[in-house]
Amino acid sequence: MSSAIVIECRGPHGSRARTILVDGEVLLTTSRDVLRTIGLRSGSDSDASVLAAQVQSHEVACADLRALRLLNYRERTRNELERRLTEDGYNPDCISAVLDRLEGLQLLDDARFAGSYTRGKARSGWGTRRIRNGLAQAGVSPELIELTIESEYPGTDEERALEHAVASHPLSDKDVKRVMTRLVRRGYSESVARKAAFAARERTKNDLNEPQSS
Repeated sequence: MSSAIVIECRGPHGSRARTILVDGEVLLTTSRDVLRTIGLRSGSDSDASVLAAQVQSHEVACADLRALRLLNYRERTRNELERRLTEDGYNPDCISAVLDRLEGLQLLDDARFAGSYTRGKARSGWGTRRIRNGLAQAGVSPELIELTIESEYPGTDEERALEHAVASHPLSDKDVKRVMTRLVRRGYSESVARKAAFAARERTKNDLNEPQSS
C-alpha cells in the first residue's frame, strides 16, 4: 500500500479543487466532492491505481451534479460552466462529457442564455456595447452575439438612449451631464448619450411651455 495524502490546492480561499499525493508525488487533481463521495481523507492508506480508479468512476457523476446545481441558480453558457468545473478540479475529459450531456438534454444552451441576457439587460436600460461586453465575458461567440443583438435588442441605441433620457426630465446643464454619465455607464457611446441628453432637455422644456388644457 502507498500512503495517499490529500491536500488542498493553493489558490483562492474556498476552492473546491484538491490534489492527491501518494508518497509525496502528485497522483491527480479532482474535486473535494469526489473525495467526500469515496470517503478519502488526509492520511488515508490506499493503493495508487485503486485510488485513481475510484476517483475516475465517481468524477462524472459528481461534476454532473455540480453543474446542475449551478444551472439551477441561474442559466449559464458552456464556457462559464467549463470554467467553474475546471476551477473545482475536474479533468477536461470529464467536463466535456458532462457539458455534452447537458447540451443534449437542452439544459445548457448558449443561444437561449444570450437571448435571455440581452432582453433582461435591455429592459434595465443597457446599450448594445455593454451587452456585447457582458455576453463576450460569458463566453458567447462573436457570431452569436451579433445575431442575438439583431434579433433580441428592441430598437436602436439612439431610440433606447432617448427613451431613458426623457424619463429623467433633464432641464439644467447639471441634469444633462448627469443623464449623459448614466447613459455612458449603461453602455451607450458618448455621442449617442450626448445627443439623447440634449434632445431630452429640449423635450422637457417644450413640455413645460405647453399651455395647460382647461
